[in-house]
Amino acid sequence: MNYGVLLMDDGRRKVNLQKYLRDVIGAYLPVYDYDREAARWHAEHRAKLKKQGIETSYPDGQIAAIAATHELIVVTRNVKDFYHFQGIEIENWFDASLESEAQET
Repeated sequence: MNYGVLLMDDGRRKVNLQKYLRDVIGAYLPVYDYDREAARWHAEHRAKLKKQGIETSYPDGQIAAIAATHELIVVTRNVKDFYHFQGIEIENWFDASLESEAQET
């Protein structure tokens, strides 16, 4: 969450963004740890995929594992990065077909 801000030059904009991240986003955005259960899930699924000849990104696997172990939905534009992981729900809010469905209801 802080990576981009930490790369910024010092100044008022950086200070304001840091305050916003801490006071607004940080106060309402839950942060889930990559814990032992997630690590186990990740290892099992990554090994299974590797045996099938499917290579996955390590960080994407960590995200999938956290989502799976906390029953969260992965919201991403890069659905293909998570497609092979079983047991997670994926949503692409940029998908045009979702917009069509929303307009029909």
